[in-house]
Amino acid sequence: MQGRATANSSGEPDVSSSRADERTLSTTLRAAPIGIGLVTNRILGWTNDQLGQMLGYSAEELDGMPARTLYENDEEYERVGRVKHERIRVCGSGAVETRMVRKDRVALDVLLSSAAIDRDDLSKGLVFTVMDITERKASMLALRQSEERYRALADNYPNGALFLLDRELRCISASGQALAAHGLVPENVIGRGIEEVFGPEAQDRVRTAVHAAATAAASPIEIRLRHRVYSAHVVPIRNEQGSITQVCLIAQDVTQQRALEEQVRQTQKMEAIGQLAGGVAHDFNNILTAILGNVDLLGMQLRKRLAADDPVFEVLRQAERSGQRAAALTRQLLAFSRKSAAHPEVLDPKTLLGDVEKLLRRLIPENVQLVIEVADDVGHIHADAGQFEQVLLNLVVNARDAMPSGGVVRVTVENHIEQERRDALAYSAGAVRFVRICVEDTGHGMDEATLDRIFEPFFTTKSAGAGTGLGLATVQSIVRDLHGSITAESTPDAGSTFTVLLSAVDSAQEIRTETVGASGVLRGRETVLVCEDDASVRDLISVALRANGYDVLSAEHGANALLSAAEHDGPIDLLITDVVMPGMNGRELVERLANQDSRLRVLYISGYPSAVLRDYGVADAGEQLLVKPFRSEEMLRRVRDLLGAGAQARS
Repeated sequence: MQGRATANSSGEPDVSSSRADERTLSTTLRAAPIGIGLVTNRILGWTNDQLGQMLGYSAEELDGMPARTLYENDEEYERVGRVKHERIRVCGSGAVETRMVRKDRVALDVLLSSAAIDRDDLSKGLVFTVMDITERKASMLALRQSEERYRALADNYPNGALFLLDRELRCISASGQALAAHGLVPENVIGRGIEEVFGPEAQDRVRTAVHAAATAAASPIEIRLRHRVYSAHVVPIRNEQGSITQVCLIAQDVTQQRALEEQVRQTQKMEAIGQLAGGVAHDFNNILTAILGNVDLLGMQLRKRLAADDPVFEVLRQAERSGQRAAALTRQLLAFSRKSAAHPEVLDPKTLLGDVEKLLRRLIPENVQLVIEVADDVGHIHADAGQFEQVLLNLVVNARDAMPSGGVVRVTVENHIEQERRDALAYSAGAVRFVRICVEDTGHGMDEATLDRIFEPFFTTKSAGAGTGLGLATVQSIVRDLHGSITAESTPDAGSTFTVLLSAVDSAQEIRTETVGASGVLRGRETVLVCEDDASVRDLISVALRANGYDVLSAEHGANALLSAAEHDGPIDLLITDVVMPGMNGRELVERLANQDSRLRVLYISGYPSAVLRDYGVADAGEQLLVKPFRSEEMLRRVRDLLGAGAQARS
C-alpha cells in the first residue's frame, strides 16, 4: 500500500516518518480480526492475512483474482454489486449480507462492507471488509426456529395458557387455547396486572408462589379465569446476577378434574352417610321385629280370651300401624343406603302413593306444585315397597332440581296396555298389561346429547357438589330388577317426562295386610333350634314358638347352637338362624348341622340385601328366607309350612 510523506522543518519530505506510518497501517490491517482487501475494476488487489485464512487462499492467490470467484453464482455476485454500489454512491459506503465460497467450495455467510476511495469515481477502487457471520446466522436461525416452536406450542397449549410477567406481575405476553376459549385476545391482556386477568386473589397467590419457587419450595397454585379453575405453575426467570427479572405462569385448566374429584368426594360422603343410615336402620329393624312381633303375639293370645270387638284390639291395631310406619321409614333408609333386602310382594300403587306422599311434599319447595293423580282402577304390581318408594323419590327430586325457579311436578299412575308389541319389555316375559308411572316436570329440559347419557353412572348436569350422578342410574337398576323399563323424553326449555312401566299382576293375589291376631293352624310339637345374635329378636321367636307348643332350643351364636344341638337328646326338626352373625355365620352353621342330620329343615332370617346374602351363600334361599322386620304370625306360618313339608318327607 502507498503512504503519503510528511514535510520536515526545512520543507523537505520526511521519508522516514512516512515509511513508519505505512508500516503501522500495514501491521494494523494485517492484525485486524476481519478480512480486509482492495478491489479495482472487479479485480482483487492487496488483502490481509485474515481474509486469506477465512477463504482458504494465500495472499498471492488472491492478488489479481476476479472478485466473482468468491461467489456461488453470477446472480448473487451481480445482486451484491448493485446493492453495494447504490449505497456507496448515496452514502460513500455500504454493507450487505451475502454468501461467499472458500477455495474448498464450502459456503460462508458473510457481512461485506465497502467504501469508495473516490465516491465520484468508483474505478479508482473500493476498500472492503469481510466478517464471517456463519455461526451467528446459524445461531439466529436456531433461535428463530426455537421461538417458532415455542410460539406454536404456546399458541396451541391445550386447555391452558402461558403468561410472561414482569417483576410487577404485569403481563408481557400471553398465549394458549384458554384465552380463545374465554374470548380473550392476547393484545388486550398485555400490559394488564395479573389481578386484572385472574382476580384480586391471584396477585397474592402468585407472589407467594414466586417466593416459594425462589426458595426451591414451589408448588402449583389454583386461580380462576371466568368461572374456570386453573392449576398454575410459577417459574421465575433470572438474569446473570441471579435476580428475578420475569415470571412465567403456566396455567392448566383443571375444571373438569376438580368437578370429578368433587363427585368422588360427594360419593364418598354419601357412601359414609349411607353406611351410617344403613347401620342405624339395620339395628332399628331388629327393634321393630321385636315390637311388631310382640304386638302380633299379644293379639294372638288376647284373641283366645276376648271378644273380637273388644276395644283392646283397636289399641293393638294402632300400635301395629305405628310400627308399620316406622318399618316403612326404615325401608327408605335402607333403600337410600342400598342395604335393604328386596322383599317383593303384591302391592297396591294407590296405597303406596298415599304412604309416600307426605315425604314427597316435604322434599318439594313452596314454589313447586306437586300434583299426584292415581287412577281408581289401577292394577297391582309385584315389587319391593322400599325400592318402589326409592324410584319415586329419585324421580321427583330430579324433577324438582330441574326447576330452580319453580314449576309443576306431576305424578300420574294408571293402567297401560301394549296392543301392538307383545315384547314391549325385554324383562316382562311377554306381558302386555302394565302399570305406568309418569313423572313430568316443567323445568329446563335436556338436549339429545344429555338425554343419551342420562342413565349413565356418575353423569350429571348439576353443578359440582350438587349431585353424584347416581340417582337415575340407581332408578334404572331398580326398575330392571323389578322386571320393568324406564324411558325419558325431554326438550330444551320444555320440561322432561320419565315413564316407568311395571308388569301388572292379578289383584286377587295375596296383598299384605295389617290384621292383628288372624287365626290359622300355627301350632306344632316339633323341636326348633333358634340362633340369633340379637337378644330381643331371639326372645320373640322363642316365646312365640313355645306359646304355640314347640320345643325350643335358643342360642346367641353358632358355637352355642352346635353345643345345644349336641346336648339335646333327640332330633332337631327345624333350624331358624340369622345369616350375618359374629364368628360362625348362618350358612356355616347349617352345613355343620346338616352333617349330623341331612333331613334338617332351615329358615334363614335377615335384614340384609341379596348382594350381601349372596356373599354368605343364601341369596337364593327363596321360601327359606324371612325378611326382617316380620310379624310373629308370618314367622309361625312359615315354620308350619316348612315343618309340614318336612313331616311328609320323614313319613
